[in-house]
Amino acid sequence: MRFFFSAAVIIITLSVVIGCTHEVSPPEAEADELQTPAHEQQAVNKNADQANNQSNKEIYDIREVSQVQIQDHKQISWQEDDVSLSAVVVHPNQDEASSEISSIRVNKGDLGYPIELEQSPISISSVSLSSDHQYLAMHLKYNEGHRLVIINMTAGDYYLLNDYLSRNGRGSVDTIQSYRWAPSGNHLALAYGDETRSSVALYQPDKKMLLDIPTSVIYEDTPVIVWHKEGKGFDFVSAREGDIYVLNRYVREKNLVNKVKVIDGEEVDALRTISPTYAK
Repeated sequence: MRFFFSAAVIIITLSVVIGCTHEVSPPEAEADELQTPAHEQQAVNKNADQANNQSNKEIYDIREVSQVQIQDHKQISWQEDDVSLSAVVVHPNQDEASSEISSIRVNKGDLGYPIELEQSPISISSVSLSSDHQYLAMHLKYNEGHRLVIINMTAGDYYLLNDYLSRNGRGSVDTIQSYRWAPSGNHLALAYGDETRSSVALYQPDKKMLLDIPTSVIYEDTPVIVWHKEGKGFDFVSAREGDIYVLNRYVREKNLVNKVKVIDGEEVDALRTISPTYAK
């Protein structure tokens, strides 16, 4: 009698254990159903991009920026309204692998200004005219970084902003990483520094005055700057190793910087389209 009772208990226990084990493991078909199909995921990503672009249009100053054009790898041209730029690509020692830019000339209406530099750049990354058409910024690429030439379109004089900042207490300014003219007037938001640091500032070419934004954060790189529509401030992207990007916001009235959020590479690319257009 005891034998039959023990056997019954064992059978009941095994049934409960097997039943519980079965309930914990869902069928494979149900697990597959939880995965998002590839075409649906693409649609989700597309909708996210569209929402992001719409958000950018509502916040930022977005305007057409003329591209730097290169014809036959020899002639460089750029134009916006009555202001134009031309230059020639040369190959030292007949070496097609290396190039230099020479004979840079800027024209405004009937006036023309030759731009002579001590060291020839290897390319012109971008050209951008201030909103009041008083100043032209020319972003030049060198082997050791980017330099920014500021040209007064009324007087015709010009200077390398990197050198000016270095002479006025900003240390060695090897590169100007990014820049953007304000929606009105001629204030210039820019990021300058070297390969290990980046300082974000606001520059007034009329007074040759630089205002560094107040922050205790040491930025490694600042690839993008975009102004807000009303010109009351601008956003900038700080980057560090590991493709980590942070969107920051500067408010002019309060002279204050705040971290907005961490963003991904696709969002950075969307913001890049607002910055000065680079040569094709």
